[in-house]
Amino acid sequence: MQDKIKVLVVDDEYAITQNLRYALEKNEFAALTALNGNDGLELFRSEKPDVIILDIRMPGIDGLKLLEIFKREAPDISVIMLTSMGLDCDIERGLNKGADGYLVKDTSPGVVVANVKAMVRHKRSTGDDVVQHGLFKAMLKGNRIEIDSRILECTYHEFKLMYALIKQPHYAFKRDDLLDVVYGEEAPTDRSIDQLVKRIRRKAKDQGVPFKPVRTVPTIGYQLGSE
Repeated sequence: MQDKIKVLVVDDEYAITQNLRYALEKNEFAALTALNGNDGLELFRSEKPDVIILDIRMPGIDGLKLLEIFKREAPDISVIMLTSMGLDCDIERGLNKGADGYLVKDTSPGVVVANVKAMVRHKRSTGDDVVQHGLFKAMLKGNRIEIDSRILECTYHEFKLMYALIKQPHYAFKRDDLLDVVYGEEAPTDRSIDQLVKRIRRKAKDQGVPFKPVRTVPTIGYQLGSE
């Protein structure tokens, strides 16, 4: 058990926690479950999980408050938010607070497990720890992007997008190509890449980067930006 990846599921719906526990344990993960925020926080601090699957709306300590605590105490931990269909405000707030991804609550346990596996693979990547081009640098540790010495704290998917662009700085990616690179077969919507680009540009602007880090290529998609 000690060598297994620990996944903490925090959700106030018993059926969800048990279905995910079964799917995770079937895939050789060590599953921990909590039905409220207080128990989730206690397990987080005592068990030190590798990945957290976190419901946003719960009584007591809600998911967004827990997310703040998790990211403050363990900045590199991977957190997948669970949200009800159509609650874009929850999704945006969660991603802005550092969530690495999100799934709607009716997502099948198999797809949830596939997302967990993808995040674990990302952390264990044996590729370049640092990829650099010009003013851009992607650092696998912490999902950090550096642009002209300014640090952007990125979510898991934002980082994957920038990492791909920095590795191939002269290539104009089609949106479908980026969907495959960033999300695989589980892209939330066809416009997911546009939403990621918007958030990355906003973060860069907030850090004082004087140019767009991602350039729009008309009729094609996106390419790494330049001064």
